[in-house]
Amino acid sequence: MKSWIASVVVVAATLLSGCSDATDPHDVNCSRGTLAPAATVTGTLAQGACTTSDEFAPTYVDYTVTVSSGERYLFTLQSETAWRPVLELHNDADPAAGPRTGWSDDTSKVGAHSEILFVSPYNGTLTLRVLAVQGPGGAYSLRSQQCGGNSLPIQGGGTVSAEGTIDAADCVVHDRLMDNDSAHVDTYVVYLGRNEVKTVKVKERFLGDGFAPAIVLAGPFISGSPTSVRQYSMTSLDSLVVQITGGNDAGNYILAVAGATPGTVGAYVLTVGPATP
Repeated sequence: MKSWIASVVVVAATLLSGCSDATDPHDVNCSRGTLAPAATVTGTLAQGACTTSDEFAPTYVDYTVTVSSGERYLFTLQSETAWRPVLELHNDADPAAGPRTGWSDDTSKVGAHSEILFVSPYNGTLTLRVLAVQGPGGAYSLRSQQCGGNSLPIQGGGTVSAEGTIDAADCVVHDRLMDNDSAHVDTYVVYLGRNEVKTVKVKERFLGDGFAPAIVLAGPFISGSPTSVRQYSMTSLDSLVVQITGGNDAGNYILAVAGATPGTVGAYVLTVGPATP
């Protein structure tokens, strides 16, 4: 059987923002409080919310989140009415990084997503911004998760292997390239040097278990730079082998291991090593 592998790299876009504190230039309160770890908040983005100073003047509200350096986070914004949500992550202490913009469904519907899969280079408080770039917005839910997975360091020129099991309690990543736009994932932190290439292999651990793997790679996450890529690869077979490449800046990437079909759970073996010819 032939395997099918799709791989897409997307450079995250950024939206110019003119209001990063608690109130906008019209003295409207922008803050909606704190998003606690592993918590979900709900709200409605409507006329009367803050507006940015760019030409599209999108409406928005802000939440604060506390992060720790090296931890893996998943922030998910979901529309509960028909509108197109956009999620941004801001750090006023690192203005050179600009906002990090979430991966979005690019559609206006109930259940549309914008999502940030993130390895924090920071310790402290950041701002999550809920934006409507087309129209006034609508009802939404915003969720914070710290995703599981092995914490072993994956860096340097050697080969690292790990066994894992994906189950229904794991984080759910929403990606418009995935079947049904969602998958349970385990996450790993991979350090890639500038333009460094590594080989990633994910294989079904128990023969005949029916686990067809997929991966999502996002990063790098470094202070002073907002640029990141997102790469998605999958196969219909029981083993996936793909090359991953660092960008112009060295740093930590988040590697999410998933099943290639909706709701897939199961056991796998992950191997990350030097590039193969």
